[in-house]
Amino acid sequence: TPFAKKGTGTMKVKMILPALTEAKSPFFRPLKYSLFPPLGLATLAAYLDLAAREHAEIVTPVAAESWPSNRASRATFETLVRPIEDAVRAGCDAVFLDLHGAMVTEDCDDPEGEIARRVRRIAPEVPIAVTLDYHTNLSGELVDNATVVTGYKTSPHVDMYDAGMLAGSILVRALDGASEPVM
Repeated sequence: TPFAKKGTGTMKVKMILPALTEAKSPFFRPLKYSLFPPLGLATLAAYLDLAAREHAEIVTPVAAESWPSNRASRATFETLVRPIEDAVRAGCDAVFLDLHGAMVTEDCDDPEGEIARRVRRIAPEVPIAVTLDYHTNLSGELVDNATVVTGYKTSPHVDMYDAGMLAGSILVRALDGASEPVM
């Protein structure tokens, strides 16, 4: 499997956690971690808890959020996606993507599918977990390139942590050889 426990019993996990929705918004800003994170970081909290439980190394190349607004520019999208690609190229055992599922850019109606495809192209054997909003525009490209896809089920999204924990737990079981997710 792509997961090999090191001599220390740890795994290296690249945590790819952008909320890339409508990043052209004037409200767009990179996130800084705080005691009281925005609701969008609940999924990140689940991934971090899971990584701590598994004694995993965590790498978060980008974390960002945006209020709904307009189509994101290609330049904004690339600014957010390139650090993800660089982190995956550096090597990892798993990728966790916390996405929205309804983003659009000036030249693409399925940026989340593009992210999954680009990650998969760089690391064909590395499992990818994705969490999405329940009103996502779920595409074949995203499904074809992800190992696990889960979504929030409530509005307001009080179950974001649970969705992240579900996606992450399934992926960890796959890494351990205890399950083989099928999309």
